[in-house]
Amino acid sequence: MNIDINSGGVGKGVSVDSNNRPHANASKEAPVTVKPGTQNADKVTMTEQAAKLQKLDEMVRASPDIDQEKVDRIKQQIADGKFQIDAESIANSIIQQEKELSR
Repeated sequence: MNIDINSGGVGKGVSVDSNNRPHANASKEAPVTVKPGTQNADKVTMTEQAAKLQKLDEMVRASPDIDQEKVDRIKQQIADGKFQIDAESIANSIIQQEKELSR
């Protein structure tokens, strides 16, 4: 299997074979392909923390970007001079988030 390693567009790409030996056409880029029916011995293992971060990322991506109803409600409260900040609630939320991230 050929693997191309590019340096982010700076300099020439380096192509190596499955034994990490430079390939004869090192300046030519070729996609990595695996033939059907062959097994790849490479294995990726994620740490527990990385798995949690991936799950959180998926949850964030699945949630709506903006809760427009809440935004409109807060805008109206500010316009009416009735919006109050609950510092204790904010502090408790920050503490809860820190606990969840440190698990």
